[in-house]
Amino acid sequence: MNDKKAKHIIRSYRIIMIGIGVCMLFWIFDSILHIFGFHLGSIIEELFTSDLHEIWMRLWIMCIFIVFSLYTHYTVTKRKQMDEQIRKQNEFLKNILKSLTHPFYVINVNDYSIVMVNPAAKPGGLKEKTTCYALTHKRSKPCGGTDYPCPMKEVKKTKQPVTVKHTHYDKKGNIRKLKIYGYPIFDGKGNVIQMIEYVLDITEHDRLEKQFLQSQKMEAVGRLAGGVAHDFNNLLTVIIGYSEILLMNPTLDNESRNYIEQIKSSGDSAASLTQQLLAFSRKQILQPKVVNLNKLAADIKKMLTRIIGEDIELFTTFEPELGMIRADPAQIDQVIVNLGVNARDAMPGGGKLTIETKNVYLDEKYCASHASMREGWYIMLAVSDTGHGMDEETKRHIFEPFFTTKEKGKGTGLGLATVYGIVKQNGGHIWIYSELNEGTTFKVYFPRIDNTDKELDPGGMKNNLVGGHETILLVDDEEVVRNMIVTTLKTFGYTVLQAENGEEALQIYEQNREQPIHLMITDIVMPGMSGHELVKQLSKKIPDIKVLYISGYTDNTIVHHGILDKGLHFLQKPFMPNVLAEKVREVLDSRNI
Repeated sequence: MNDKKAKHIIRSYRIIMIGIGVCMLFWIFDSILHIFGFHLGSIIEELFTSDLHEIWMRLWIMCIFIVFSLYTHYTVTKRKQMDEQIRKQNEFLKNILKSLTHPFYVINVNDYSIVMVNPAAKPGGLKEKTTCYALTHKRSKPCGGTDYPCPMKEVKKTKQPVTVKHTHYDKKGNIRKLKIYGYPIFDGKGNVIQMIEYVLDITEHDRLEKQFLQSQKMEAVGRLAGGVAHDFNNLLTVIIGYSEILLMNPTLDNESRNYIEQIKSSGDSAASLTQQLLAFSRKQILQPKVVNLNKLAADIKKMLTRIIGEDIELFTTFEPELGMIRADPAQIDQVIVNLGVNARDAMPGGGKLTIETKNVYLDEKYCASHASMREGWYIMLAVSDTGHGMDEETKRHIFEPFFTTKEKGKGTGLGLATVYGIVKQNGGHIWIYSELNEGTTFKVYFPRIDNTDKELDPGGMKNNLVGGHETILLVDDEEVVRNMIVTTLKTFGYTVLQAENGEEALQIYEQNREQPIHLMITDIVMPGMSGHELVKQLSKKIPDIKVLYISGYTDNTIVHHGILDKGLHFLQKPFMPNVLAEKVREVLDSRNI
């Protein structure tokens, strides 16, 4: 069928329908006249027999009646359309309120009664004149105070949108943090008559924000601790070094020897503390390997049993097919021991200590609630005790250096700070779960690695303690450290040129061009030119020069993520003279890479 024929059929159909409509109108009109006692045929007959005035009167009455009927029909139709539009708008508004996942209220300003509420508010049997403070806070009067500031009062006062925070407790007694937004609704005169209240539960957001701020604070404290450890290591290098040199004197009397040994012992103890500070600040040099946590924990179990004592039962739960991690084994041992000692101190009357390993997959939801974690497979190390537990305030500070809950003189406050630093430096994460009188669990997560190829330990035969006759250029900005190292090196037969900084070292080289320099010992962190930059410049003049870096604090010039760049030699301050002599001989006898 073509378009022209189809249009002709449609037009004919419309004419027929119009004709039927006109007939229907006449029939309806005749029926209406019958109701009032008239007949259409009689009216037409009378139109031709009555006088003109009477005809016009009857026509006017008929016209008025028809117009009134049409107007009534139009009004009723319009009203129905408006009712339908209002119904659709109300349905649209209800759908919007239903879609809101957070509580939404419309509240009268005068009596605080709730006019409208969405399902997310869980109103239950909301009765007339139910107030917002009675429904949401179970209070008998409007909110007020620092914990419950009233948004309604602020809206009435300022006539502006407001935001307040409330602290609530759920049915289980857990703290919930709420952020409440209040928006004023005005009448035609500009007066606030109602308020829209929108409530957000920010408990999780608040917790993540605190985690982030705590992480920033720990980072700042770590930088401070690293700087302090650097300065202390310089002092301890001198104290321990000279003590060792004095003890090498065979003519020393017993009393003097005892005094010097006490000085050296105290220096060693202080060096141990600075090492813990470096561990916390993540400035230690790592020797990472592919390791299995099951093996590390099993190997250290016997030693840990002796440390925690007989009144504490030690249980281990190891996953048989545990994945591998890349970490420094010695540092992981320290993590397990420190967590075990912390558990022992939390159970003075005895208890149970459990060490658990497990393959875990941390999904997006878990990582979203734990700052800095990424979705994926991890190896979990959990250390749990049945001790006295911790309150929220203690948990907030537990990883800070020098924070301790022990009595004075019973602890340094560096044990858990060291654990935190080691875990972070090895790419892991640590979380604490504890309740008062319910015990404590520390959960450590290390990324699982797929490449399980074993790494070989750095080769090289250890030399006996021997000296030499080579020339060494020593660069260190601390005079007392330089003097101690010069004394040590000369004791072992070396020729030493010394400089306070990089610029002076380059000048000394220019002044001694005829004398070959076999080794340069340089501090890393110095004012002006750094040790790494000095090596770059001097290597242009002496391409085959060997270098030994020394420092009490490592930066990112030769160490990246705690791992020493390949082919470089490094000695951590403080060190003893015999250790220095052994390292110097090792570097001199090594091959250049």
